[in-house]
Amino acid sequence: MTIEEAFKIIRNFLNDGIKHYEDVIKEIEEMMKDDNEKINPINVPPKDLLLEFKSREKVDKFLQGREKTKKILFDSKRKLKTIRQNREFFGKSHILKKVIDFEAFFANLNYINYILEFPFDRELIVKIIGMAIYTNNEIYDKNLKELESDLNSKHGFLRKESQLVRELKPYFNKEGKVIANSDISEFLLDLTMLFNINHDRTIKQEIPLDKQFSVSKLIELLTNKMIEANKNQIIVEEPKKVIDPVITKKERRQLVEQQRLNEQELATYFDGEKILRACDSLEDFVNLVISCNLSEENRTRIVKKMQTFLNKNDDLKKISFLTLEEQEIYKLALEKQLRNVQIKELIEEINILLEINSEEVSKEDKEYVESEVKALIERLKFILNINVLSLQNK
Repeated sequence: MTIEEAFKIIRNFLNDGIKHYEDVIKEIEEMMKDDNEKINPINVPPKDLLLEFKSREKVDKFLQGREKTKKILFDSKRKLKTIRQNREFFGKSHILKKVIDFEAFFANLNYINYILEFPFDRELIVKIIGMAIYTNNEIYDKNLKELESDLNSKHGFLRKESQLVRELKPYFNKEGKVIANSDISEFLLDLTMLFNINHDRTIKQEIPLDKQFSVSKLIELLTNKMIEANKNQIIVEEPKKVIDPVITKKERRQLVEQQRLNEQELATYFDGEKILRACDSLEDFVNLVISCNLSEENRTRIVKKMQTFLNKNDDLKKISFLTLEEQEIYKLALEKQLRNVQIKELIEEINILLEINSEEVSKEDKEYVESEVKALIERLKFILNINVLSLQNK
């Protein structure tokens, strides 16, 4: 089974869970609303309750039933939140979100696999864990402030986990495969610590013992993969230096002419100050910039401007399904997020969902993601305390 197929199965399973608990919550809230319209025990004096239910026993039964219903509602909302959080990890073929608590992430993968009657072998789960460690490090590389925040967090658990994830960075690639490395003992030690940060905690596994995939077995498989990678490592000899041949005057003229044409082509993308249009391939654009007679500083500046231009265009495409008002709220929230933790967290949730939506996902997945984004935009609108008129006059 490919990672794309596995992630699709996981997404569908979690989407079904989300729909189930949404229906349960809606049904309970409607039932409680009906009860409140008939009789509200909070506002009704005990003597009136007795008149309504005829006996003390019936009053107690009614009140106990409401407490039980409230507990079911609370548990359902908690489970819905957990499932939604887990759903945000899985894109088309890679992990989209930073994992916090690898031991719980591993346990959830095992539980999903058990409920689905084990469609995933252990090799695939090992690969997903490797991808998650790689993704965490990729997120940290892109946002060093986030790394610094986690390494200095007031929560000891997060400080330890982020440190161990950084130490494991050299050992995994984007596909979750273990990279050859001679320091096997350090690899083994870091993995053991990563999955045993909470020494006093026991994660309840509702899986028969003979079917459980233990942390110790996970670490054993990863260590074996390191040993195998080291055996298969190919030593690449440094290529011998080739002396550049002497070129003729004709060839030199051709090179100068080609450079002139390249500079003309570059001018169709960049006017010296701003990017005029998007390139089809950033790699080809980089090669074009390199081929022109520019300083290293200017090359870097132009490529960065194109990268920013492409990112901005991609961002606009990602929110094209939103109304103009919703797009304005999102853009305003982007500007305000640095000064408001609550806005920053909502933006992060929206960006993860937008990333999922940009993948080749099913119609049902798209509908789910877009409705979730719109709901989060509504929360941003409330926090920002803005109205349609203020957006139009902006």
